[in-house]
Amino acid sequence: MPAPNTPHRRKPIGSLRLQIFLSAFMLPGAGQFLQKRWLPGMFYSITFLGCFIFIILQVALPGLRNLRIAMDAGSTESFAQTQFAGIAMGLLTGLTLYLANLLDVYRAGRK
Repeated sequence: MPAPNTPHRRKPIGSLRLQIFLSAFMLPGAGQFLQKRWLPGMFYSITFLGCFIFIILQVALPGLRNLRIAMDAGSTESFAQTQFAGIAMGLLTGLTLYLANLLDVYRAGRK
């Protein structure tokens, strides 16, 4: 039984290696979920998926527009340029969140 003045700490599920592996290769935030840290896990999962969806939209919407232009016979409109600045911003934000997620899992697991 813990001493009355010490906080009760929930035991995380799995080893630190498993937590880092799942956060790195399955879904950012999965390691936090295994550590029973629900809010950081939801934060990393939702923000990383948001970056992923943002990048997909930055690529897919101009691609669909280009497809429509290519299929219109006699269209004088030129192909739309892919917005590389938006893609780069999404990639850099996603990479930063990914690395912060791994560092957070590692630091919390070492405590």
